[in-house]
Amino acid sequence: MLAALLLLTPAAAQDHVYDDLLVLYVDEEYEKCIAKAARYIEKDDTRRDPLPYLYSSMCWHEMSRLDKYTSDPEFKNAHREALKFAEKFRKKDKGLAYFNNYADYWQELNTAAMDAGFLHLDLGEYSKAKRQFDRMTGYQPENAAGSYWPSPN
Repeated sequence: MLAALLLLTPAAAQDHVYDDLLVLYVDEEYEKCIAKAARYIEKDDTRRDPLPYLYSSMCWHEMSRLDKYTSDPEFKNAHREALKFAEKFRKKDKGLAYFNNYADYWQELNTAAMDAGFLHLDLGEYSKAKRQFDRMTGYQPENAAGSYWPSPN
């Protein structure tokens, strides 16, 4: 009986609906969405859910593409934050229950991350390029970006 209860507990937490985050994201209220997702991430009953991390990643990614945010020093690392939250999402979505539903987002994020990595390479910033490619494999381990660098011995 106790084993059955333990099996149901994580599933119950995963059933939380994040329509409020979706509405904020669609309405392009990215800062509010990130703040609200952070509150979910801090709560004990929802901190293991992957979707708040996904919405944070998606909002940071959108912010990294908009001039009104990229010109603000407070958001200069928005692209890095998008990748960081994408990695956290992937760690929380162990069974890939949600990952495959957002294939378009992963493709878009991969393209942006790959472009940034190659830009760093062109500028001779090899350690920054490596970190960029490593972040890509953090949220998508099967990503080919890791093959650009030799693995450590």
